Amino acid sequence: MSDASIYLKAAEDLRANPAQWAAYESKGHCVVLAGPGSGKTKTLTVKLARLLAEDIQEPRGLACITYNNECARELETRLSALGIEAGRRAFIGTVHSFSLTQIVLPYAKAADMGLPDEFCVATRAERRQALETAYRKVIGGRDNPQQLDFTMGTYRRSILNRSSAEWRETDPEMAALVEAFEAELRAIARIDFDDMPLLAVRALREHEWLQRAILAKYPVLVVDEAKVCRGGKNCVVGLKAIAWSLFCCLKSSGRSSERGDETGGHARECRVVELAVIARRVR
Repeated sequence: MSDASIYLKAAEDLRANPAQWAAYESKGHCVVLAGPGSGKTKTLTVKLARLLAEDIQEPRGLACITYNNECARELETRLSALGIEAGRRAFIGTVHSFSLTQIVLPYAKAADMGLPDEFCVATRAERRQALETAYRKVIGGRDNPQQLDFTMGTYRRSILNRSSAEWRETDPEMAALVEAFEAELRAIARIDFDDMPLLAVRALREHEWLQRAILAKYPVLVVDEAKVCRGGKNCVVGLKAIAWSLFCCLKSSGRSSERGDETGGHARECRVVELAVIARRVR
């Protein structure tokens, strides 16, 4: 349990900014839009501390999904300063880490994800070999199959429904290459980095009981998109789609009431480059 005096003192600093205070006190789903330097991360961490101290009863907690390890470390540091230690009740990590540790590993069998009993993450060499074998089977020729790795990854992440006409018809050759590549990985009991959120999203969409199980542990889900625009649109569009699919799957398990707030006086004048979503199950 956190020392309430720490986060309450930090919360008082938000009171002078009406938008930050509104975000801190909001109930139900909350969308926070903010420009750089406007205090979004501070508002977010203080609100998380309050949720854990006042709203979420033990042993339940919250999950904060961010886009890289640097962002996760920053959030952990700020929460620690407020008396909240990540791990016991607060998951803070990337979308890949959340997908693997909270969904794929514990529920692979029950959710019928089609994974071998003893699977692990492929090394770079194993992944390269799987792509080369898949390329020979599907496309052939003398070109370097590694040149298609980026395109293949984008295709995997951008079209999540493998049963759709969009998946089959947008680029039939690329769809076949992806499926052959994943089959090669499974044949050696491996998954790769992209498999983690893709498998998680697929399982959440197919099994409502899994959505309920995740919400039982984490009644509050936070998606922190801070700094995602710095890597370029093509680098993040797939991860954004996957994280939002996770969010929407979990959100659909509870009734929703959404609210938007801008934190900081400069938010209206800036491009929106940071976004945090706090979604909570409303009973």
